[in-house]
Parts: sequence; structure tokens; C-alpha cells
Amino acid sequence: MKRTIVNLVMCTLCVCTFPAFATRYHVNIHNGDDANDGLLWSTAFKNLQTAIDAAETGDEIWIAAGVYHPTKKIADVYGSPGFETTPTGDRHRSFLIRKNIALYGGVPENPSGATGMGRRNWRDHQNPLSGGFVGNDGHNF
Repeated sequence: MKRTIVNLVMCTLCVCTFPAFATRYHVNIHNGDDANDGLLWSTAFKNLQTAIDAAETGDEIWIAAGVYHPTKKIADVYGSPGFETTPTGDRHRSFLIRKNIALYGGVPENPSGATGMGRRNWRDHQNPLSGGFVGNDGHNF
């Protein structure tokens, strides 16, 4: 009886301490939309920061091939209202990750629901995170 109670307590602690399932978000710069929920490739987000903001600790973000630019302005995060020198231009944008999440690239530009870890290829399906806003970045940049 005592052993059964100890086992029950240990199982309860494990279930309550560790989340059962992490959420997987999808990002595709080519045909995503930030109004989507990002839970499937067919409802992928367009911008990486949107997925980062939606994710919670332990979640995964899968990123389709393409060049991704930061969309979070530093002033939006750290700026002080009314302070004249608060940076607001494109040069002051950054990817801001404040949680323990996993980012996985190497996914084809037009992924399907069957895309899995074994099908990722980061050499053929690159995901540059670029601070160049002129639009001249590419895979050979």
C-alpha cells in the first residue's frame, strides 16, 4: 500500500511538472500570414517574430526556406515615451527571444504536412536571418 502511494505521488509530480505536449508553430515568408494561427503549414505565420511572440517555453518553431528580417523595433521593447533619441528605424530592429524555445530551419520553401526532422536539409533550404532591409540579400549573400 505504501509503495502504491509513493508511486502515485511520483507520477502526479511528473505529470504536473513537465508539459505533456509542446506546440509546434510554422513560419513561411513566401505564403504565410501573421493573422493565421501558425499551427500548420497551411496556416503558417509570415514573420518569424510573430511565431516567437506566440510560442511559450518548450515550444518549437519550424521555419520554411527563405530570408527572414526582424520586425521588432528595439524602441517598441525598451523605448521611453517622449524620449527624442529612441531608435525607431529599420536599423534598430531585432529578433527578440525571451523564452526557452527551439527554432528549426532547413525546411523546403513549399513544405507539406509530412515534413519531419528527417526531411530537413539546412544546406539546400537555408534560412538567413538578415538585417539588410534593401531587399538584395539572397542565399549567396
